[in-house]
Amino acid sequence: MIEDIKCPFCGYTDEECYFPDLYIEDKKQHKLLQELQKLGYNLVTCGMCGEVIITKENH
Repeated sequence: MIEDIKCPFCGYTDEECYFPDLYIEDKKQHKLLQELQKLGYNLVTCGMCGEVIITKENH
């Protein structure tokens, strides 16, 4: 079961699909993001306020 995400900035709570992955154009930053994803972390943006949130996959 996928849990809802709650934005710590504005309090918006909804399904994971309303928190899109952060889009990074810079190649160095994109490489760092890929390293974080290999460790089970992801950077998403709040669907309401747009702030960046770090999430961790639950396995």
